[in-house]
Amino acid sequence: MSKAAEASSLSPDTPPPSADAPGPEKIVALSSGPPIFHVGIGHDVGRVRTANEDSLIALTGLQQADSTLPYFGLFIVADGMGGHELGERASRLAAQTFARHVLTHFTTLWLGGAGGEEQLSIQEILQGAMIAANQAVLRHFPGSGTTLTAALMFSNQLFLAHVGDSRAYMVGPEIKQVTRDHSLVQRLIDIGQISPDEATRFAQRNVLLRAIGQTDELEPEFLTLPWEPGARLMLCSDGLWGPIDDARLQETMANSATPQAACDALVQLANAAGGPDNISVICVELAGLR
Repeated sequence: MSKAAEASSLSPDTPPPSADAPGPEKIVALSSGPPIFHVGIGHDVGRVRTANEDSLIALTGLQQADSTLPYFGLFIVADGMGGHELGERASRLAAQTFARHVLTHFTTLWLGGAGGEEQLSIQEILQGAMIAANQAVLRHFPGSGTTLTAALMFSNQLFLAHVGDSRAYMVGPEIKQVTRDHSLVQRLIDIGQISPDEATRFAQRNVLLRAIGQTDELEPEFLTLPWEPGARLMLCSDGLWGPIDDARLQETMANSATPQAACDALVQLANAAGGPDNISVICVELAGLR
């Protein structure tokens, strides 16, 4: 992925969010009868790049016991920048650091090992994970950067953490982009200087305004929404959504019997459209969600 990003000199060593920081409600109990995750993954270098700078992580957990916290899923797409070696390392480090932080803090609670420690909200956990990923990339691979879009599924709720221009969609009878691109072209669309159609031909469409590894002070976006029965979650890098419009994305998902079939078909479509960038996609559905 060839991208540029704005950076500014801000105070280093940003502290993690406190347990008193505002955010969603604390972790709550679930009803019995966990649904089953079905997950598909597509990861392809494309037809132009010589190396794949994207990284993916998909983790699911189920407890079949007398537990009020029976299931969760963590899904991450990161799209690196800074040259093929730096970009690949930056995206991998960011995704792994983010996942490690979430697993340390969230699954300890999920498995009942919190003890007397003060319980964090899910948003506080995701905020801390973003800070940890950002600091790791700044420290180990200066001059690089990466997008990161992560989804934590828990208690029939979807918790999203996002920075950059990888995307999260919910796809059912209609397709809905639920993250917002942190890019120059999106900013110009927002202020009315260019139209969405003009954006597809804009010379600086790869310029990011926010990315991991660019500045000590990161401004990620956090969202919470219900997981609608029958819908599929799709996370993807711009190597997928760039060459394929939303209507074709939705049609392909609707015509695919399984998440893996959807990912396979979407990768083929992106390559058929020229494969101008690395292609990464995660598709998730929940069977038995009531």
